[in-house]
Amino acid sequence: MTYQKLFRQILTASTLVLLLVWGVSLFYRAGIRRTPFRFAIVHGTLESAFTRQAPETVNEDIIFTETLNGGLEKLPDRGMDHPLGRWKAKREDETILGTSRPDLHVYTLHVPLWVPWLLVVACAFIFRRLLKKRSVSGMEKKLAEGNAIDRLQGDRS
Repeated sequence: MTYQKLFRQILTASTLVLLLVWGVSLFYRAGIRRTPFRFAIVHGTLESAFTRQAPETVNEDIIFTETLNGGLEKLPDRGMDHPLGRWKAKREDETILGTSRPDLHVYTLHVPLWVPWLLVVACAFIFRRLLKKRSVSGMEKKLAEGNAIDRLQGDRS
């Protein structure tokens, strides 16, 4: 299998997965609960949330309850906010979440679904280019060595 064919297969498979996940995400409800260390794909947008707090105060039940106080993240009923997708990064601290814990901060990140796909395809393309260059230089070296051996044996062609 050539590197070009491998790249085409990766591109085709990843595009089909992207379209499938995007299509399924259009049927999600219009809001998700923001809980730490969770992610969801809603309306073609990858949404994730994580917390930063002191390690000794980690208690999943407390974090879950406190982040639910923030309510639901309202999303559009159909489609996306922008033609290229929904971009958003937000930091919430204890005052927004309704707690009195200064060590609790929730970060949410929303990126269009095509961004991770584009990164995977770009990495596959770069990897293919590197392997192709490596194989071409190896073939040239073999060819040059073959010509040198032929000349040593008296072949004048």
